Amino acid sequence: MVILDNHISKPGWCCSKFDGSGFFGDRYFNPDLWIKGLTMMASLFKGTPNVVGMSLRNELRGPKENVNDWYR
Repeated sequence: MVILDNHISKPGWCCSKFDGSGFFGDRYFNPDLWIKGLTMMASLFKGTPNVVGMSLRNELRGPKENVNDWYR
């Protein structure tokens, strides 16, 4: 059984509030590339019976984790 996981964008230790992968638009978290990657992986593994799910992203975190940025 396999679950695809896009935990962070830049390889390294996760997680800190300032790792650049914590929120949409952060240094290493381009939302357009993220959607493109999810789409590519879903298409690539469509029909593969042992791939049973996909983790969309690790929990959002960092300086933008506030009411004004959450509810734009």
